[in-house]
Amino acid sequence: TVAVPVERLYEAFADPDLRERWLPGETFEVRVARPGKSIRANWDDGSTLLVVGFTARGESRSQVSLIHQRIPDAETAAERKSWWRDRMAALKQLLEA
Repeated sequence: TVAVPVERLYEAFADPDLRERWLPGETFEVRVARPGKSIRANWDDGSTLLVVGFTARGESRSQVSLIHQRIPDAETAAERKSWWRDRMAALKQLLEA
């Protein structure tokens, strides 16, 4: 949960320049986008899929849920889970500053 409107949270994923500030050096290709609602994207080389959902929790609070699919094994999934936790903390810090 982040203390910003859902539109701003969505923009942090959809806008490449803003995304680079909290997800530096990472790339994904948006496959389907529903502004303010969700993004489905091919991650990096397209071997994995990113599914991101956005929910408004009032006018100035919103929530993001993220699923990184097609991870090849449990060890990589555990590493990616920890990595995403750090990236979400960076996103929250950036948006709430």
